[in-house]
Amino acid sequence: MRKNDKNSYRQFLYRTVLCICLLLGIAGGFLIFGCTGTAKVTDSDEDKLYVEGNYEYKVNEGAEGRKYAQITKYLGNELNVVVPDMLGGYPVYEVMLFTMNQADEERLARIESIVFPKTMINLHGMACMWFENLTSVTIPEGTRCIGGNAFSRCFALKQITIPASVTYISGNISDNNEIEYSVQSGSYADKYLTEAGKKVIRTGTAIPVVDLSIAGQKEYEKTVEVKSPEDNRKACIEASLIPSNASNHRIKWTVDNPEVIDFKEEEGLNNFGSKMYFDVKKGGKATAVAIAEDGEYTAKCLISAKMNIACQEITLSGESYVYDGKEKKPEVAVENLTEGEDYLVEYSNNTKVGTATVTIRGLGFNTGSVSKSFQIIPKKVETEKEPPAATVPDTGGKRTDTEGSQQTKVQVKKPSAFKVKNSKKRKVQITWKKVKGANGYELYRSTKKNGKYVKIKTIKKPNTVKFTDSKLKKKKQYYYKIRAYKILNGRKYYSPFTGKKGVKIRK
Repeated sequence: MRKNDKNSYRQFLYRTVLCICLLLGIAGGFLIFGCTGTAKVTDSDEDKLYVEGNYEYKVNEGAEGRKYAQITKYLGNELNVVVPDMLGGYPVYEVMLFTMNQADEERLARIESIVFPKTMINLHGMACMWFENLTSVTIPEGTRCIGGNAFSRCFALKQITIPASVTYISGNISDNNEIEYSVQSGSYADKYLTEAGKKVIRTGTAIPVVDLSIAGQKEYEKTVEVKSPEDNRKACIEASLIPSNASNHRIKWTVDNPEVIDFKEEEGLNNFGSKMYFDVKKGGKATAVAIAEDGEYTAKCLISAKMNIACQEITLSGESYVYDGKEKKPEVAVENLTEGEDYLVEYSNNTKVGTATVTIRGLGFNTGSVSKSFQIIPKKVETEKEPPAATVPDTGGKRTDTEGSQQTKVQVKKPSAFKVKNSKKRKVQITWKKVKGANGYELYRSTKKNGKYVKIKTIKKPNTVKFTDSKLKKKKQYYYKIRAYKILNGRKYYSPFTGKKGVKIRK
């Protein structure tokens, strides 16, 4: 290939890759770059980059709560690179050496050998792409994921040893079809690369899986309890292959009740390894099943999740009512929970002027109780009746004569063009039009059109006019409604609810 043609091709590929990354976002990162290890990056850490020695890196928090370093760029000029096990005092779990900057192209192309850190879990997609003089790589045992195109355009590279610990390969490791892959006979890499038509050299004797267990049992019972909002909602289950030195380490996990535990297989937290991480959403029971790829042996974990109801977001439909001699019963919404099934509501002192109380008591695996108060005010400060009524405009926080009146009617228009659509796998996309003067929106969901609706999201940005509800059950019908709210003088005023919109999960 001529030099000009080669440069043109590279420029085309750079632009193509950048466009794909921008279009696919996080999902694209998973598909192109491979699994994301056990990353859970907080907003404050997401864009913070550090430099130590020849490496640019950032700090992530793993599913197990421990922080680790993710290398994002190699800055050095060494021909023989030994990637460190630690950066900034944190173990290096993820490695990406390639950069999108064409100015780095010649420097990176000179690298001849790379020894990856013993701590590495994830070798990112395109990690060493276009390292044209690369002839030797050492991938340590313990590596679980290798991303797509990790060694593409590495035409001097003739052999790669893939450790038996690898349980996930995303796409094509390299477009160099002359590479020979040395693998443990019977391993996941052996099966994957053979099916992909690659040149495979098998070592050792295949050791088949003969069974699978969790804590030494085929059906293990695990209780997880979240007692306070400060408690960690994340838990872990670990499965063991029998024998432990079986060649194929790949294990798939499934969960039968996503309403109780939040299992993020698609976000890189559970990439076919022995450990499964999940978050407790509410009290209840769920079953997690581990399935060994070799032999399809299974083991179950029967999870009993207990959660204090104080750990959930609880809101009342109203905070203030005008006295009229009748009982006041604001609607109670508890995040993730359904009244009558997960909790009961009791009202007290809710007729006379003063402070009234709502007590929410958990049922079954939803434990504890929470008390919320609301006000019953004298008729002379009535806020919802008596003409003349005036709409409170959006005045940018400036006081108006209308706001100074004791008899003010605050009108908040309900959202229009409310639509729901099953857009992706087990997800519903919800859209509506912005309500002028509103401060935010509250979205509710039910499995019955005229049943009890549970608030699933409070949107605090008035310009946000869409939301994606995820982890829904396939072939199940869901109904949604939404209302806008405005905050004036510390008090919330609500619009009427929109009509109820239903959608069946088909994807």
